[in-house]
Amino acid sequence: MTTYVSTTVHQNVSTGQAQAATDEQHAQRWVGHLRQCRYFQKFSDVELLQVARLCREVGFARGETVIVGGSRRQVAYLITRGEAGMFFKGSAEEMPLDRVGPGMLLGAFAIISPGTVTGFGFKALADITALRISGREFQQLCEANPKVGYDFASELAIALNRRVYDMYYRLQELR
Repeated sequence: MTTYVSTTVHQNVSTGQAQAATDEQHAQRWVGHLRQCRYFQKFSDVELLQVARLCREVGFARGETVIVGGSRRQVAYLITRGEAGMFFKGSAEEMPLDRVGPGMLLGAFAIISPGTVTGFGFKALADITALRISGREFQQLCEANPKVGYDFASELAIALNRRVYDMYYRLQELR
């Protein structure tokens, strides 16, 4: 099990205890956001809380790049508010290939296999609030609890399979 460590450096024990309590409250709140994501739907409440403790809330302004296409990624982002557009690396980026919003995980492969490169990137189409999940920390959780890794990977495989079929049928329509 990965131990949650606050990123804040504390000057004294009482401040550290207060920050730990606040971090735990955030983790409890983030469980609901994780539950909305298909990849985490098989997780128990305890497993969701373990993942939530790995999260950090981040924001992206409209037009800001969330994930650079073709880059080696170490983190994924679960959108909790806002919308992102998916673009293929090198495209004119005028029209997104897809639009994703709350409950969608951007860069899912990065947390199961940190350093994975794909050609797709994401930009904020509106201001975004997201939960940042570290691939390294998620892998440590999977090593400690293989069921977490299996459940996540099986949902990722199902989603990938559906996306491949969707693309196949879209291509057939264009012929």
